[in-house]
Amino acid sequence: MRCLVLIAFIPAMAAAMLRFRVPGAKRLLAISQGDLTRWVPPAQPSAIVNAANERCLGGGGVDGAIHKAAGPELRKLCEALPEVAPGVRCPTGDAVFTKACGALQSMHVIYTVGPNVSGRRYENDISDRTTDPALLPAAYERTFEVASDLGLAAVALPAVSCGVFGYPLADAARIGTRAAVASNIDHVEFVLYSDDLYDIFANAAEDACGPPLT
Repeated sequence: MRCLVLIAFIPAMAAAMLRFRVPGAKRLLAISQGDLTRWVPPAQPSAIVNAANERCLGGGGVDGAIHKAAGPELRKLCEALPEVAPGVRCPTGDAVFTKACGALQSMHVIYTVGPNVSGRRYENDISDRTTDPALLPAAYERTFEVASDLGLAAVALPAVSCGVFGYPLADAARIGTRAAVASNIDHVEFVLYSDDLYDIFANAAEDACGPPLT
């Protein structure tokens, strides 16, 4: 199994970073605060993960920020993804990928769709599965499966389903960090924009791994 390392590489934007050693392994888990679209991969090949919707054609939050940074070519690449159902390129709980472009410094973008548990239905919520909270672990698992299949050395992720989709933050952090610890990617990083998310994910990482490295 390859090592898992989560390291922050956003020199201009990173406000904080903690590193944790995965118990019984040489792998590191790190939680950083910054702008995911400005992530500089520590190794190639690499990917950033987009918290997308089932259409995979852009949206709000980190989804919109990634499309803005990548430019119009990313929309064309997403339009070329096959639909597995009318309007659905990535079902909730699944993951797909394209190459990266524009200002993004990774080689790929992985799109995963977490569940919308907010109680509000959005235009891009197409299938009947979009509200099932049990699909968040599946979304992370499929993300890392895709990354492994691509032979990636580095992956950076946001907090999937933690924006307008309304997933309880502590539960989402626990699910995400445990999935990262179980992954076989050499370098993985949670890049979190807000103070609250950073603190919550840092607490989840400490629960999984023990105190941070000094």
